[in-house]
Amino acid sequence: MREFYPAISVACLQLHHHIIPFLPIESQLSQVYGPRLQSGVNIKQGQAQTWAPCVSVLEGHTNGYTVAFSPDGGQLVTGSDDRTVRLWNVQTGAPLHIMTGHTAQVVSLAVETGLQVGMYTGHSDNIWSVAFSENGLCIASGDADGQVHVWSIDPTLKTKQIFETQGYVTWLAYINTDQVMVASMLGSVTVWELETGSCIEHHDDFGRLCAFAMAPNKRIAASLTEAGNLVFWDV
Repeated sequence: MREFYPAISVACLQLHHHIIPFLPIESQLSQVYGPRLQSGVNIKQGQAQTWAPCVSVLEGHTNGYTVAFSPDGGQLVTGSDDRTVRLWNVQTGAPLHIMTGHTAQVVSLAVETGLQVGMYTGHSDNIWSVAFSENGLCIASGDADGQVHVWSIDPTLKTKQIFETQGYVTWLAYINTDQVMVASMLGSVTVWELETGSCIEHHDDFGRLCAFAMAPNKRIAASLTEAGNLVFWDV
């Protein structure tokens, strides 16, 4: 039903009479309309009891590395080792756009708009993490060489800052418009102040990190080490 949503949305009255018998038995639509229906269709076997937990399977990439939802949740962006970024409709699963231009695999994404407004080529190693500033005017990107670049989305400004950390950048995010938090694979977590270019907070006792995340309110962060330790701490 979800797969053929575009056709259903424009011919719902014609299809309604024949779709109900094929719905999962325990679905709300089947329970409400099934007893009233006289379509002549009788499902002998194979009818599902409930909807499957998998809503949709998106096919097109060779190997997927990263996904990100649009701010309104209506679109999904995916990156892969096939060097493409693909845009999908979340409701229907339909591919909307294929973006090319990368020369290596895409392993990190951040979504603000769907338009390419410029290209930044300052990194010398693979980029592992990217994040937009709160005002959407700047991007921070971290690479496998331990460098974090902060640059403007306006290509005419040519402004950038470069910070160094230990090991490749596992994760980074803006705490606010003037502070960026960076986590490296070797276990260091650093907060940089952009206006002064100085390190205002540093921790290096987490152990080798394999994942890091911050709560939406940006007050709590969590780190997961290769040893299996999950740590929560105040930002």
